[in-house]
Amino acid sequence: MAGQAILSTNDVSPVTALGSTYTNFDLVGLLGPRSYVYVRNQDSSAWSAGLAVRQRSDLFATEGTALTADAGTSTTSITDATTPGAPWTTANYVPDSIDKVLYWHASASPSSVYYGRVWKNTASPIFYLEDPSAAAITNSGAYIIWRPYVFIKTAANDTLSVGGVTQSAISTLYHGWVQYAGFGYAYCIGNTTPNADGLGGIPGATAGYAKGVTAGTNDGYVYVYHMTDNAATSLYMPVMIAAPYMKNIG
Repeated sequence: MAGQAILSTNDVSPVTALGSTYTNFDLVGLLGPRSYVYVRNQDSSAWSAGLAVRQRSDLFATEGTALTADAGTSTTSITDATTPGAPWTTANYVPDSIDKVLYWHASASPSSVYYGRVWKNTASPIFYLEDPSAAAITNSGAYIIWRPYVFIKTAANDTLSVGGVTQSAISTLYHGWVQYAGFGYAYCIGNTTPNADGLGGIPGATAGYAKGVTAGTNDGYVYVYHMTDNAATSLYMPVMIAAPYMKNIG
């Protein structure tokens, strides 16, 4: 838990470690606890309150695409001489400029460790791994690198799990808090699939908004439960937030 969280913060640089969580127990008898996580806005524009956001899937290339490693023989590093480009052409971008970067490789499975932390890079670039991979990472598979808790607004009808709902304005590339559990407010769009009182909402046809979902359908994408009906328009609505991406955090 983060100490003395200011939930309306809009920090140009982090004043709390990314991924720190905070639970607000004010009025707990009426509303229940409300939980938040500290993130960075990686969007090209500012967030307003009530938008659905998620972890960016690949911070250092076109989102959703993977880099391809060159032939390598070491299990403690990934060699990629040409693909990544900036900022990886700067030696020690990790750890000097960014404190924590993770990687994931296409061969990853629960029993094959092809994921973890990159603790240093060279200008070549070579990415040095904190823990050895299951085997040397070569050009037989793709990998991605990202910074934890760097979030973007959900795309229209997004199929990736929502990580939280913005609870105040956060400027682009600034840091602040998003809510991932408890009573709150979110933007909802009722003219695609109506928002029904008590039923879930998933990413909708407008980026950052929730649309209704039939009970038992796409439950893995449900991140809010609507507290009133909304059949025809876009509203800033009372909801219970239950972001699946964050359900085991905090």
